[in-house]
Order: sequence, then C-alpha cells, then structure tokens
Amino acid sequence: MPARAHHHDGTPFRDLNHNGTMEPYEDPRLPVEDRVTDLPARMPLEEKAGLLCHGRMLAGAHDDLLLDGVFGRSAAEGVLPFDLPSSMKEVEASFEDVPFHTPNPLFRCGHRAADHG
Repeated sequence: MPARAHHHDGTPFRDLNHNGTMEPYEDPRLPVEDRVTDLPARMPLEEKAGLLCHGRMLAGAHDDLLLDGVFGRSAAEGVLPFDLPSSMKEVEASFEDVPFHTPNPLFRCGHRAADHG
C-alpha cells in the first residue's frame, strides 16, 4: 500500500515507490502530461510489456459494454471483473495500486449479474 507522505514544502503525496522522495509522477502539483511522461521513463521494458495485457486480462469487458449493463441499456449478465465503488468519495479514498481497496462497494468483484428484464 502506498505510504501517504509530505514533501519538505508540506505538499501531501502518495509515495508509490516507498522511497521517501516525491518523484515527478507522484507530484500532484505538476501537469498531468509531465507526470505521465515521467513514469514510463522509469519503468523497465518487462513492466511496460506486462501492462499491455493488463486491462484486457483483468477487466474482460469493453468500457461501453460495461456501462450499458450498469445503466440498464442492455441486459447485464456475467461476472463483474472488479469492485464497483458506491460513491466518488470511495474512489478518491482508495489506492489505485491496491486491488479491491474499496471498503463498501456497490458490488464486489465476482458479483454475478443477470437481467431477466
């Protein structure tokens, strides 16, 4: 779990690599483009290659298809591939690098959905 830390100037940040230093990709004051550019430059090739498969292997559903099921635009059936948070507050409180870190999700990963409409 990432440690919550403070930069020497008092800026809070999540120490994702647990080194006690606020790296550019951890710095909430920087523009998103700078943060996104910094992180891949630090990653080994093997980690980058592994992430190419990450979304498809874990999610198993295209975003549009998932949202169609969630919002009732199509029949929902199958198994939810991740926790579905119950509020934006839960999303903001969870750690993005810790799987299933949603304290009170609306639905847990593995929830079986069936819409018999």
